[in-house]
Amino acid sequence: MPAVGKDARIKVSEALPTQRVMGEGGKQLISEKEAGEGLNVDEKSGGGINSKGQLPPVENHVYQTIYLDKGMSHKWTKDEVAQDKVILEKWWKQQSHRWQHYAMTVPWMWTINGRNNTHYAGAWSLVNMHEVGIVSGFTAAYQLGAPYPFKEDEECARLFRLYLLLAHMSRMRGEDRKGFFA
Repeated sequence: MPAVGKDARIKVSEALPTQRVMGEGGKQLISEKEAGEGLNVDEKSGGGINSKGQLPPVENHVYQTIYLDKGMSHKWTKDEVAQDKVILEKWWKQQSHRWQHYAMTVPWMWTINGRNNTHYAGAWSLVNMHEVGIVSGFTAAYQLGAPYPFKEDEECARLFRLYLLLAHMSRMRGEDRKGFFA
């Protein structure tokens, strides 16, 4: 299912400009009508689905691969990839926290959030996942009075409520929840 456009949850008009581009170098924004016709990609580059609903040939597909656990590198397929087909290679290290973070920071976030109208946000505030980083920003804004943005999406609401409880020791405002405990 595409992220934006025909058969997607997000309408083209609601999408970010970077999610609704086509044409030479992805510089031309598309309309809702064009997206409905399947015209939501740069057909000249061979990426995505073309206006006839066809995928490009396999040799034009783009893949992202993450190789983990250097100790098992003898099992990696990295050297089997043709080097002229590699767009970008980037080495990175997964950051993780020590036990002290989980024992001495995470359980106490609620005691500092809200002091002096300051709310802390970021993936570090719980388990170092990008989802937590995003929801922590939404909860900080919510605590400062911003409206709740996901009234119709129960999956978003569940994570939002959980983070709000853990990091702010708070629950959603009455108008944003269904019932006393929800």
